[in-house]
Parts: sequence; C-alpha cells; structure tokens
Amino acid sequence: MSATPERKLTTTLILVRHGETEDNFARIPRGQGHGSLTAFGLTQAYALGERLRSCRFGYLYSSDLDRAVQTASTIGRLTGHEIRQDACLRERHFGMFQGIPWADIPQRFPDAWQGYQSADPDHVIPDGESAQQLYQRSVGCLDVIAQRHAGDAIVVVTHAGVINGFLRAVLGIPITMPTRFLAANASLSMFQRHDEVWNLRTFGVVCHLAAVSSG
Repeated sequence: MSATPERKLTTTLILVRHGETEDNFARIPRGQGHGSLTAFGLTQAYALGERLRSCRFGYLYSSDLDRAVQTASTIGRLTGHEIRQDACLRERHFGMFQGIPWADIPQRFPDAWQGYQSADPDHVIPDGESAQQLYQRSVGCLDVIAQRHAGDAIVVVTHAGVINGFLRAVLGIPITMPTRFLAANASLSMFQRHDEVWNLRTFGVVCHLAAVSSG
C-alpha cells in the first residue's frame, strides 16, 4: 500500500503599504522617524480595511512606526484582527537625510548623496542603513513570519522599501539594479509560497482606492 503523499502548504503574504503621510505628499524621507497619516491617508486606510474584510486571513502584522500602526489599526477595526507590531518591518533608516526634502539633500550633503546614488548596496547613509542592511533585515523578517504561520494568510502593513525588497528577493532582482517599480500608498501586493518556492501573485494593486478622491 503506497503512502499518502504529503500535502503541501500554501502560505500567503499580503504586503500593504501604509496610507499617505504629510512627508509623502511633501517628498520628504521620514525613514524610521514617526509621522502620522493625512486625512486622505486615513481615508485610504479605511478603503484598505473594507477591501480586506472580504479576504480570509489569520494574522495582521505591522511595522511599529506610527504611519503603519495607524493604517493597521484602521484595518483591524474593520476585520476584527489584533495587530502584532514588529520593528524589523520598519522602513530603511535614512540617517542624516531624514526630515529633509529630497530636493535639498544633494546640495546640503553632496558626498553622502553621491554615495546614496551609487550602485553600492553596502553604502551606509551616515547615521542610517545601507540598502543591503534593509534587505537582509526585512526579507529575513518576512520569511520568519511566513514560517511561523505556514499554510495561513497573513496581512503585513509596512513600507515601500520593505515591499520593494521582498519583490526583488522573490523575482531574483539584484539590489544593485535600479528600482523601476514602486508600491504606492495603500497598495496591496500578494506573494505565495508553495513547496518552499515564493511566487508573485499581484503587485501594487490600488483598485480598492477607485472611489477615494484626494481632492
């Protein structure tokens, strides 16, 4: 009598970028600093919650930064999930760039800006992180969450740098390659792991925001 084949588990990660903040609107890198959602960002978060109410998922994780927690809290109120905060889901630490408009950084910090613009993933922004450090921290964190809840669906509210890094890991895109994709505010990206292999299902979905107006 042949043995019953082992049933393979499918694990789903739904990565959510937080809603709009004043810094996003003003083109200011906040990094690991705290910042609140705008009124529009709160509206986006509500739309996310409404969208996710129709999804069956077991756990809701969030970066511990205010903008992510606000977004996750709005989702949780609508879906009935408690939030599990994790500092490893934070955005890249932009060091001396944090709180300064992107347009002003090249003139104020020319040497640091040149290093940031280079293709060197190990370049550390003064007082901050390198692209490699962000990648290892965040991808490792998401892998741990997926292993912890194997066979389940998990929603993770986080940041653009974390989502973009995980996309690179899944698709095998080197972090030295220019970023030609961006997860917009309040977008959804879905990844699934089956038989130990990750696959991209959707990236940067914003159809749930169709009825939301910034005006």
